[in-house]
Amino acid sequence: MKDMSVLSKQVQCLNAIEIFCDLSTEEIAAITKKAPVRYVEPKTIIYFPEQPGEVLFMLSEGQIQLYQLAPDGRIITNAILTAGTLFGEMALLGQSLRDNYALAVTSCVLCTMTVNDVKNILLADIRISNRFLEALGKRLLEVQRHFSVLTFKLMPNRVAWALLHLSENGQNPEIRCTHETLASMVGANRETVTKILNDFQAENLVRLHRARLTIVDVPGLTELERA
Repeated sequence: MKDMSVLSKQVQCLNAIEIFCDLSTEEIAAITKKAPVRYVEPKTIIYFPEQPGEVLFMLSEGQIQLYQLAPDGRIITNAILTAGTLFGEMALLGQSLRDNYALAVTSCVLCTMTVNDVKNILLADIRISNRFLEALGKRLLEVQRHFSVLTFKLMPNRVAWALLHLSENGQNPEIRCTHETLASMVGANRETVTKILNDFQAENLVRLHRARLTIVDVPGLTELERA
């Protein structure tokens, strides 16, 4: 019989995931049989190009960086994910994870499922499948928005967008993110991003701390991002 503490952690992990919000505790407990918990240390690469294995990752705790490597070796960040989100889900639509990396920025707790279990267990439930499609649609819109920002915005506007994105439009104003990671999100080098952040602080838009920053003027950043 499975250890009760392990089972409790699995239920807790799945409860944190948005697509399961319509399920009862008993229904979530049943899914744990196919969704083992995985504990990941900071700076661990969770998947990398051509890696076989788990397909759907469900992030219960921590922060994940999704990125690609440019031909010149630069890291291009596609997304920074926080608790309650999914990743790896594009494989369910026949899209390969080739060229993509997932890195644990902090200590993370994940639940994982194979593509067959996702199709046979999760997508067979209309409540979960509807939530799953909503999450996938949101992710695609975020990718489209990111591409638009990189294509049409000036660098200060890109940095403002990245800060608002990471803070969920100011709902979580304290951001733990390195200047290197911000730079990889907006297509800049670290020095440029550092200068822009210092300018933002001088304009009282943000407050800089060691290894983190705090947004102090959400409307001001929003106006800059939309310019």
